Amino acid sequence: MVATTGARRHALAATNRALVVFVSALLILPAALFAIRLQPAAAAATLAGCAGALVIVIRTPQRGGFLSSPIETQRLALSIALAVAVLLLGGGMHLFYNTTDWLIRDAVLADLASADLPIAYRFADTDYILRAPLAMYMVPALVGRMFGLYAAHVALLMQNSLFLGAIFYVIGASGRGWPQVWIMILFAGCSILGIGLLALAGLPLVPMDGFFVFGLDAWNPVGQYSASLIQFFWVPNHALPGWWLALLLLLNARGDIDTATVGASVGAAMFWSPLAILPAALWLALRIVARWRESLASRRLWLLAPVAVCFAPIAIYLTLGAGGISHGIPARREGFWALYCIFVVAEFLQIAFLTVWREHVPREFRGLLWFSALALLLLPLVRFGPSNDLVMRGSIVALTVVAFCFAYVTLDPAARLSRARVAGLLLVGLCAPSAALELARSVLATPYEISDCSLFEANAALGGRDAPSNYAISTDRAPAWLMRTENRTYRPSGTRQCWSHIILGPSGPEPVQRGSQTVPNTDSR
Repeated sequence: MVATTGARRHALAATNRALVVFVSALLILPAALFAIRLQPAAAAATLAGCAGALVIVIRTPQRGGFLSSPIETQRLALSIALAVAVLLLGGGMHLFYNTTDWLIRDAVLADLASADLPIAYRFADTDYILRAPLAMYMVPALVGRMFGLYAAHVALLMQNSLFLGAIFYVIGASGRGWPQVWIMILFAGCSILGIGLLALAGLPLVPMDGFFVFGLDAWNPVGQYSASLIQFFWVPNHALPGWWLALLLLLNARGDIDTATVGASVGAAMFWSPLAILPAALWLALRIVARWRESLASRRLWLLAPVAVCFAPIAIYLTLGAGGISHGIPARREGFWALYCIFVVAEFLQIAFLTVWREHVPREFRGLLWFSALALLLLPLVRFGPSNDLVMRGSIVALTVVAFCFAYVTLDPAARLSRARVAGLLLVGLCAPSAALELARSVLATPYEISDCSLFEANAALGGRDAPSNYAISTDRAPAWLMRTENRTYRPSGTRQCWSHIILGPSGPEPVQRGSQTVPNTDSR
């Protein structure tokens, strides 16, 4: 009788499948909310894609292992609590210092919480509309429309905490427990080594006050592979989908989740971060081609194909005017290869570690790991975005895969791996200054208040003299079949005080008065 009762409780317990479905709903819902504001045909296609993606995830085949295991409620609760702490330290609710990127992101949230899409701006006698990956803001903005801007920030913290908490939970439950979570939170390249190599080579160094503002990982002009805490503090809109996709790829490699489920998640994550999904999309394409016989016979992959096509309106929206965003081939610049070689040496220490102890990397992860290493090797050869966003955002999935494998090998309990354990922990300590500086700035720097400043006001406050090309396009660039630009809602400019005190921390500049706005006397990246 006792055994029967235990079996019945196990059957009724929510499994990890439910968690995967919940996070998938978080990924998909913003695209559905956005679709409502599109023209009828585009809206219907996008909503069909959202529904199809959710069905694919819900009907993931039962394969045992991770998905069929009951949710560990205590681990999940602690994971969410840890996520709340991380995001609050990163500036959530403005209780601690917000990094400079949030000056723009707060403005986007304020715009979406106060106006209907498409949101328009009048600048230099030209009308612009908001065009950006808006997924992270859609649900909080909906709350803000009903209850005000402060409620929107509360909703943003809650949404991101649930998302990041689920990520921490999956890492611990599918990896080596809490130690794996902590190692991945502290994961970073060796910026201190990179700075030392630049100094030895006589190459220009970033000023020390610049490190305090932008973090140690901004040390090399070639690009930046952001430490985990830098991702969570600066760019959760890119980090959350990137980390989730990386975990799905690892579960897929292990055989716990099928390829169609990962593909559906890639499509939904595009509205969160089109650059972060690129390595995941390429790996899935290679995996499908490599197993072409199995792929042709998969009904779920055949269902995925039209679902992916249905996300085309969002893909088109995100790429409108993309040619106007800064891009190029940095390898053509003088001195690039010296900087690149130093960058690789400092950023690839954990990959070198995994190469030395490669026989201890689980066999099912090896292909994905070496693909990730190759992606990290090639990404700096292309530049896209005002601060080479392709390198920073496009590396997130690959870095997460490397971090997972690095922690997994470092924490292997086998006695014969004692040298690997010591070497791995030494690497964690050697690379920890990146995370330490983020935490120090969060605690020491002066926070700034929540503002209803608009996107174009924030851009001007940060020294921008032109329209922000990565956030806005002129209305004539939007196809009539995609968006109802004739119903655009304008956000007035020059009527609010954006910030009233220091925003770059104790060593940052005092604000200066510019018209009706209080703005910092600096340029932000």
